[in-house]
Amino acid sequence: MLKPKTIAQQSNLAKYSRSGEPQDLILSKPENVYQYRRLVFNVVLGILKQAYPIALKAIGHEKFSDLSNQFFKFYNCQSPQVWKLPLEFSNWFKAFSGKKDYPEYLSELLYFEWLEIQIHTQQNEDVSNFSVFNFNEQSNLKLNPYIFSILLGYPFHKTQKENWIQEKGQFPIIIYRDFNDHQVRFMAVSQFGFGIIGFIKSAEEINYKEFVEILKSQNPNIQFEILQNQVTTFLKELSQKGILFEIAN
Repeated sequence: MLKPKTIAQQSNLAKYSRSGEPQDLILSKPENVYQYRRLVFNVVLGILKQAYPIALKAIGHEKFSDLSNQFFKFYNCQSPQVWKLPLEFSNWFKAFSGKKDYPEYLSELLYFEWLEIQIHTQQNEDVSNFSVFNFNEQSNLKLNPYIFSILLGYPFHKTQKENWIQEKGQFPIIIYRDFNDHQVRFMAVSQFGFGIIGFIKSAEEINYKEFVEILKSQNPNIQFEILQNQVTTFLKELSQKGILFEIAN
Protein backbone atom coordinates (compact mmCIF):
# COMPACT_ATOMS: atom_id res chain seq x y z
CA MET A 1 0.00 0.00 0.00
CA LEU A 2 1.36 3.39 -0.98
CA LYS A 3 2.20 5.92 1.71
CA PRO A 4 0.24 9.20 1.78
CA LYS A 5 3.44 11.09 0.95
CA THR A 6 3.97 8.93 -2.16
CA ILE A 7 0.36 9.40 -3.28
CA ALA A 8 0.74 13.17 -2.84
CA GLN A 9 3.90 13.18 -4.95
CA GLN A 10 2.18 11.19 -7.70
CA SER A 11 -0.75 13.60 -7.65
CA ASN A 12 1.55 16.63 -7.84
CA LEU A 13 3.49 15.10 -10.72
CA ALA A 14 0.21 14.50 -12.56
CA LYS A 15 -0.81 18.13 -11.95
CA TYR A 16 2.54 19.34 -13.28
CA SER A 17 2.25 17.07 -16.33
CA ARG A 18 -1.09 18.63 -17.16
CA SER A 19 -0.43 22.29 -16.40
CA GLY A 20 3.33 22.75 -16.57
CA GLU A 21 2.99 24.91 -13.45
CA PRO A 22 5.36 24.40 -10.46
CA GLN A 23 4.30 21.86 -7.86
CA ASP A 24 5.72 20.66 -4.54
CA LEU A 25 7.85 17.84 -5.98
CA ILE A 26 10.75 15.98 -4.40
CA LEU A 27 13.08 15.18 -7.29
CA SER A 28 16.69 14.11 -7.61
CA LYS A 29 17.05 16.15 -10.81
CA PRO A 30 14.36 18.85 -10.78
CA GLU A 31 15.91 20.55 -13.81
CA ASN A 32 14.76 17.62 -15.98
CA VAL A 33 11.12 17.45 -14.88
CA TYR A 34 10.00 19.67 -17.77
CA GLN A 35 11.02 16.86 -20.13
CA TYR A 36 8.47 14.57 -18.50
CA ARG A 37 5.70 17.09 -19.08
CA ARG A 38 6.82 17.59 -22.67
CA LEU A 39 6.80 13.85 -23.38
CA VAL A 40 3.36 13.29 -21.85
CA PHE A 41 1.85 16.24 -23.71
CA ASN A 42 3.39 15.12 -27.00
CA VAL A 43 1.62 11.76 -26.64
CA VAL A 44 -1.73 13.55 -26.25
CA LEU A 45 -0.95 15.96 -29.09
CA GLY A 46 0.04 13.06 -31.35
CA ILE A 47 -3.26 11.28 -30.70
CA LEU A 48 -5.28 14.41 -31.47
CA LYS A 49 -3.31 15.22 -34.62
CA GLN A 50 -3.86 11.71 -35.93
CA ALA A 51 -7.58 11.89 -35.12
CA TYR A 52 -8.14 15.33 -36.65
CA PRO A 53 -6.02 15.72 -39.82
CA ILE A 54 -8.52 18.02 -41.55
CA ALA A 55 -8.89 20.32 -38.54
CA LEU A 56 -5.11 20.34 -38.10
CA LYS A 57 -4.60 21.45 -41.69
CA ALA A 58 -7.44 23.98 -41.50
CA ILE A 59 -6.24 25.94 -38.45
CA GLY A 60 -2.52 25.17 -38.66
CA HIS A 61 -0.09 23.30 -36.38
CA GLU A 62 0.54 26.23 -34.02
CA LYS A 63 -3.11 26.96 -33.23
CA PHE A 64 -3.94 23.25 -33.04
CA SER A 65 -1.08 22.66 -30.56
CA ASP A 66 -2.18 25.63 -28.45
CA LEU A 67 -5.77 24.37 -28.40
CA SER A 68 -4.61 20.86 -27.47
CA ASN A 69 -2.50 22.30 -24.65
CA GLN A 70 -5.50 24.14 -23.20
CA PHE A 71 -7.55 20.94 -23.39
CA PHE A 72 -4.82 18.94 -21.66
CA LYS A 73 -4.28 21.63 -19.03
CA PHE A 74 -7.85 22.37 -18.00
CA TYR A 75 -9.95 19.31 -18.84
CA ASN A 76 -10.07 16.18 -16.68
CA CYS A 77 -10.48 13.27 -19.10
CA GLN A 78 -13.06 10.71 -18.03
CA SER A 79 -12.39 7.67 -20.20
CA PRO A 80 -9.43 5.34 -19.56
CA GLN A 81 -9.57 4.31 -23.23
CA VAL A 82 -7.04 6.31 -25.25
CA TRP A 83 -8.98 6.00 -28.51
CA LYS A 84 -11.87 7.96 -26.93
CA LEU A 85 -9.65 10.97 -26.16
CA PRO A 86 -10.59 12.69 -29.46
CA LEU A 87 -14.29 12.45 -28.52
CA GLU A 88 -13.62 14.18 -25.21
CA PHE A 89 -11.62 16.82 -27.06
CA SER A 90 -14.56 17.41 -29.44
CA ASN A 91 -17.06 17.63 -26.57
CA TRP A 92 -14.76 19.93 -24.58
CA PHE A 93 -14.38 22.34 -27.49
CA LYS A 94 -18.16 22.77 -27.82
CA ALA A 95 -18.22 24.40 -24.38
CA PHE A 96 -14.78 26.03 -24.60
CA SER A 97 -14.90 29.68 -23.52
CA GLY A 98 -12.24 30.65 -26.06
CA LYS A 99 -14.05 29.08 -28.99
CA LYS A 100 -14.68 32.53 -30.50
CA ASP A 101 -10.97 32.76 -31.33
CA TYR A 102 -11.25 29.81 -33.71
CA PRO A 103 -13.18 29.35 -36.99
CA GLU A 104 -16.91 28.96 -36.51
CA TYR A 105 -16.90 25.67 -38.40
CA LEU A 106 -14.35 23.98 -36.10
CA SER A 107 -16.78 22.47 -33.60
CA GLU A 108 -18.72 20.71 -36.34
CA LEU A 109 -15.55 19.67 -38.16
CA LEU A 110 -14.16 18.00 -35.03
CA TYR A 111 -17.40 16.07 -34.57
CA PHE A 112 -17.44 15.08 -38.25
CA GLU A 113 -13.90 13.71 -38.02
CA TRP A 114 -14.72 11.91 -34.76
CA LEU A 115 -17.60 10.08 -36.46
CA GLU A 116 -15.12 8.47 -38.85
CA ILE A 117 -13.21 7.09 -35.86
CA GLN A 118 -16.39 5.94 -34.15
CA ILE A 119 -17.64 4.05 -37.19
CA HIS A 120 -14.21 2.56 -37.91
CA THR A 121 -13.90 1.23 -34.35
CA GLN A 122 -17.54 0.13 -33.99
CA GLN A 123 -17.90 -3.43 -32.74
CA ASN A 124 -18.46 -5.97 -35.49
CA GLU A 125 -21.98 -7.28 -35.90
CA ASP A 126 -23.33 -10.50 -37.36
CA VAL A 127 -24.33 -9.77 -40.97
CA SER A 128 -24.37 -13.39 -42.19
CA ASN A 129 -28.08 -13.16 -43.04
CA PHE A 130 -27.66 -10.01 -45.14
CA SER A 131 -27.99 -10.52 -48.89
CA VAL A 132 -27.75 -8.28 -51.94
CA PHE A 133 -30.76 -6.02 -52.34
CA ASN A 134 -32.80 -7.30 -55.31
CA PHE A 135 -36.14 -5.50 -54.85
CA ASN A 136 -37.84 -8.62 -53.47
CA GLU A 137 -41.21 -7.36 -52.26
CA GLN A 138 -41.40 -9.52 -49.13
CA SER A 139 -37.78 -9.15 -48.04
CA ASN A 140 -37.03 -6.77 -45.19
CA LEU A 141 -34.84 -3.77 -45.96
CA LYS A 142 -31.65 -3.59 -43.90
CA LEU A 143 -29.04 -0.86 -43.80
CA ASN A 144 -25.37 -1.42 -43.27
CA PRO A 145 -25.10 -1.50 -39.43
CA TYR A 146 -21.96 0.67 -39.55
CA ILE A 147 -23.66 3.82 -40.74
CA PHE A 148 -24.35 7.34 -39.54
CA SER A 149 -26.31 10.07 -41.28
CA ILE A 150 -25.63 13.71 -40.51
CA LEU A 151 -26.78 17.07 -41.83
CA LEU A 152 -23.64 19.19 -42.05
CA GLY A 153 -23.60 22.98 -42.04
CA TYR A 154 -20.37 23.08 -44.05
CA PRO A 155 -19.19 20.95 -47.01
CA PHE A 156 -16.08 19.46 -45.38
CA HIS A 157 -16.30 16.45 -47.67
CA LYS A 158 -16.02 18.24 -51.00
CA THR A 159 -14.29 21.63 -50.92
CA GLN A 160 -11.09 23.28 -49.72
CA LYS A 161 -11.12 25.02 -46.33
CA GLU A 162 -11.09 28.54 -47.75
CA ASN A 163 -14.55 27.92 -49.24
CA TRP A 164 -16.26 26.38 -46.22
CA ILE A 165 -17.56 29.62 -44.73
CA GLN A 166 -18.77 30.92 -48.10
CA GLU A 167 -20.68 27.69 -48.76
CA LYS A 168 -22.43 27.43 -45.40
CA GLY A 169 -25.76 25.69 -45.83
CA GLN A 170 -27.21 22.18 -45.47
CA PHE A 171 -25.27 19.15 -46.68
CA PRO A 172 -26.80 15.71 -45.97
CA ILE A 173 -24.03 13.10 -45.62
CA ILE A 174 -23.94 9.34 -45.07
CA ILE A 175 -20.84 7.97 -43.32
CA TYR A 176 -20.45 4.20 -43.44
CA ARG A 177 -17.95 1.35 -43.16
CA ASP A 178 -17.45 -1.00 -46.09
CA PHE A 179 -18.03 -4.69 -45.30
CA ASN A 180 -15.19 -5.84 -47.52
CA ASP A 181 -12.19 -3.60 -46.88
CA HIS A 182 -13.43 -2.02 -43.60
CA GLN A 183 -12.70 1.47 -44.92
CA VAL A 184 -14.93 4.36 -43.83
CA ARG A 185 -16.54 6.16 -46.75
CA PHE A 186 -18.75 9.21 -47.27
CA MET A 187 -21.72 9.66 -49.55
CA ALA A 188 -23.46 12.96 -50.24
CA VAL A 189 -27.22 12.55 -50.68
CA SER A 190 -30.20 14.76 -51.43
CA GLN A 191 -32.65 15.82 -48.72
CA PHE A 192 -35.03 13.23 -50.17
CA GLY A 193 -32.40 10.49 -49.93
CA PHE A 194 -31.47 11.63 -46.42
CA GLY A 195 -35.10 11.20 -45.40
CA ILE A 196 -35.26 7.70 -46.91
CA ILE A 197 -32.13 6.64 -45.03
CA GLY A 198 -33.57 7.96 -41.79
CA PHE A 199 -36.90 6.23 -42.37
CA ILE A 200 -35.35 2.81 -43.09
CA LYS A 201 -32.98 3.19 -40.16
CA SER A 202 -35.81 3.94 -37.74
CA ALA A 203 -38.06 1.11 -38.96
CA GLU A 204 -37.80 -2.09 -36.94
CA GLU A 205 -38.88 -4.30 -39.84
CA ILE A 206 -40.21 -3.18 -43.18
CA ASN A 207 -40.24 -4.98 -46.51
CA TYR A 208 -39.85 -3.35 -49.89
CA LYS A 209 -43.57 -3.54 -50.72
CA GLU A 210 -44.56 -1.83 -47.46
CA PHE A 211 -41.85 0.75 -47.95
CA VAL A 212 -43.14 1.72 -51.41
CA GLU A 213 -46.74 1.94 -50.18
CA ILE A 214 -45.76 4.26 -47.32
CA LEU A 215 -43.79 6.50 -49.67
CA LYS A 216 -46.77 6.63 -52.01
CA SER A 217 -49.16 7.64 -49.21
CA GLN A 218 -46.76 10.31 -47.89
CA ASN A 219 -46.19 11.90 -51.30
CA PRO A 220 -49.68 12.16 -52.86
CA ASN A 221 -48.71 15.13 -55.03
CA ILE A 222 -45.97 13.26 -56.89
CA GLN A 223 -46.88 10.98 -59.78
CA PHE A 224 -46.27 7.45 -58.51
CA GLU A 225 -44.25 6.33 -61.53
CA ILE A 226 -41.89 9.28 -61.15
CA LEU A 227 -41.58 8.67 -57.40
CA GLN A 228 -40.88 4.98 -57.87
CA ASN A 229 -38.20 5.68 -60.48
CA GLN A 230 -36.47 8.12 -58.14
CA VAL A 231 -36.60 5.66 -55.26
CA THR A 232 -35.44 2.73 -57.39
CA THR A 233 -32.44 4.69 -58.68
CA PHE A 234 -31.47 5.74 -55.17
CA LEU A 235 -31.88 2.26 -53.65
CA LYS A 236 -29.78 0.74 -56.44
CA GLU A 237 -27.01 3.20 -55.67
CA LEU A 238 -27.20 2.35 -51.96
CA SER A 239 -27.01 -1.34 -52.79
CA GLN A 240 -24.01 -0.90 -55.10
CA LYS A 241 -22.14 1.01 -52.41
CA GLY A 242 -22.83 -1.64 -49.77
CA ILE A 243 -25.21 0.53 -47.76
CA LEU A 244 -28.52 -1.28 -48.37
CA PHE A 245 -29.26 -5.01 -48.09
CA GLU A 246 -32.24 -7.28 -47.65
CA ILE A 247 -33.16 -10.14 -45.34
CA ALA A 248 -35.58 -12.83 -46.46
CA ASN A 249 -38.55 -13.54 -44.18
